[in-house]
Amino acid sequence: MGRKRMTPAEPPTEGTAAPTAETPKYNRSARIRELWNNGVKDAKQILASLKADGDETNIGIIYTSISKIKKDEGGGAPAPKKRTAPVAPAQSPVHIGNGISLLDLEALGVIVKNVGGFDNAIRVLQALKELR
Repeated sequence: MGRKRMTPAEPPTEGTAAPTAETPKYNRSARIRELWNNGVKDAKQILASLKADGDETNIGIIYTSISKIKKDEGGGAPAPKKRTAPVAPAQSPVHIGNGISLLDLEALGVIVKNVGGFDNAIRVLQALKELR
């Protein structure tokens, strides 16, 4: 699908000269960058300014141009942080008794916190017991 070509607002009349090869081409990206550098940071305001100049564009093109400008300036969205897997302790777990280790108790503490306290954890365990 091709790009829209900008057509002049009025066709040339007999008294005016038609556009020639020497006429500079309209550079939308340069105009958006110029508006951005002059402090117009809102895409809707940039769109209104371009439409006032006779450029029939859409908001998506402006957002794309703004993201390229930010990237050139070194801004934009930060790079996503890499998640690292938790490192398991190198030592063997300390057993408290009945096959329960400190790691098991830590995991139980996290579960109790996630369900909203000991009372809720007991209810969850009772429901689990009834299902079995």
